[in-house]
Amino acid sequence: MLGIVLDGPYSHDLAAALTKNGVLVNAANPTTIRIAPALTVTPAQVKKFIAIFKKTLSEVTHGK
Repeated sequence: MLGIVLDGPYSHDLAAALTKNGVLVNAANPTTIRIAPALTVTPAQVKKFIAIFKKTLSEVTHGK
């Protein structure tokens, strides 16, 4: 389990947007996203997650 600390209190909005984009996460608190990757996660899956996370984060924080 990993926590990603955000620079503002928008974890619930980000978690909802990530779910719409096919990524399941948990808003642990207002400024933290919790992820629980499988022990067998592949490098390709991590790369895909990062791409989706970055795109979604930009959309949530910049209103796009």
